[in-house]
Amino acid sequence: MFNSCRLFETDKIIKLYLVRVNNKSAVININYIMRALFLFTILLFLNSTLFSQKFWLTTYSFPGGYKNSIEKIHDSLILVSTDHSLLVSSDKGINWDIKLYASKINCIYYSKNNRVFLGGSGKIFYSDNLSNWDSLSLPTGHQVLQFAENNSAIYLITGGFNNVQGYVGDGIFKSQDNGLTWQRKNNGLGSILSSQFIKVDKYNRLIVAFADNYISNQSGIYISSDDANSWQRVLVKVDGKGSISSDELRIEDFTNLSITTKDSVVISFDGTAVNVGVRLNLTKHIDDLLSNNFWKQIIVSNTNTWWMDRTIGPLHIAQNGDWYSSIQGTINTGGSLYSQFEGREWVRHQYGLGLDYNGMFNTQKFIEMSNGRIYMIQIGDERVYFTDTSMSTGVDDNYKPVYNVYPNPVNTNEELTLNFDNSKIKTIEIYNSNPQLIHQQMIKENSFKYIFEKSGLYLIRISEGTETYFKKVIVN
Repeated sequence: MFNSCRLFETDKIIKLYLVRVNNKSAVININYIMRALFLFTILLFLNSTLFSQKFWLTTYSFPGGYKNSIEKIHDSLILVSTDHSLLVSSDKGINWDIKLYASKINCIYYSKNNRVFLGGSGKIFYSDNLSNWDSLSLPTGHQVLQFAENNSAIYLITGGFNNVQGYVGDGIFKSQDNGLTWQRKNNGLGSILSSQFIKVDKYNRLIVAFADNYISNQSGIYISSDDANSWQRVLVKVDGKGSISSDELRIEDFTNLSITTKDSVVISFDGTAVNVGVRLNLTKHIDDLLSNNFWKQIIVSNTNTWWMDRTIGPLHIAQNGDWYSSIQGTINTGGSLYSQFEGREWVRHQYGLGLDYNGMFNTQKFIEMSNGRIYMIQIGDERVYFTDTSMSTGVDDNYKPVYNVYPNPVNTNEELTLNFDNSKIKTIEIYNSNPQLIHQQMIKENSFKYIFEKSGLYLIRISEGTETYFKKVIVN
């Protein structure tokens, strides 16, 4: 920090005189000094924001205890639930009002008819104004875990786990009168009815994931094309690559069932391939779900035993196409996951993220406002989080849109390429997070290639004539 500095202008070139450097007077052109100060300021700013940025910020307050679900009503209200209460904020998380106390709350859903539903234990709660609530007992004693809706009806799934019976549940329920009455719809599902996720695709088909601690051939993915009147089992197979069986996989437990904006189903689960345990993240286009071909693997952690990957939590596809998810684990293995490349490359983040009541990172759930702000809760964590920027960059890039940097993130010993729209002379400078200049090069070509030897966050400074641009790069 500079306590004071006086620069005196004359009609001639501005100079700063420093006395007695190596027993000589030194004269340094002020343009050089200002250029150095400019770079220092940029790097100091990045060092305090980019490299120390807490990508997850917490809302001003987060009362009520450990959170388990989050929902929004347009851009005006944020709803979060704990095991026994519903909290609502109308001012972006600054203040929260408790709208309901209940014996048990598992999930929140805002319907197309502007009704809020809460899933409880063998019952649901619903309200049209968040002030007056009704409850309805269901013909089941199991937990209501999720709601979904197509053009015909609202659906809910039931499930759970206990130490005596393992995975339990009563399957699917359907309502065609905005939640006033419900009918069980399990034709074709078999006897394993512990449902974990439900989604609706663009054809209004229902897709449901079922768990089974006995790992029988009755668990897995089921699909209905007739509004839950009948169900068909979806085969889950992968190319075993000579390491595991390519026969149908048997699934014990799902951590994710999502549908992307490009109409692909993404599933994450633990299970078996004949007599070998598997943990996989797989994807398949909705048009191919009932075909007999292989699912494609989404790799989260690179390992020689590719069939024992780390499974991700539910996906949130942001408006800009970025993928948000989470991974359960310790401070060394868990956290938030982020991908700019549709799951082909992942970055794990823990910046600003707290732990759940067991001292672990847990499953995260997301909502997004129309301005791109994302809110998140972590199951078993009392905080409510949000972020305004991309999770891979704490500050905005200042670079020409025609400058293409790929891949980003990039792996160590993998070639990074910068493409430019012209062949003008440019100076390329690369700084690490200290920040130290690690590479400098002047080029006239319309592309630049570089290989990083160490992982971390880097800043690339591109100088072209009187213009300067910056690009941040993540190296895994």
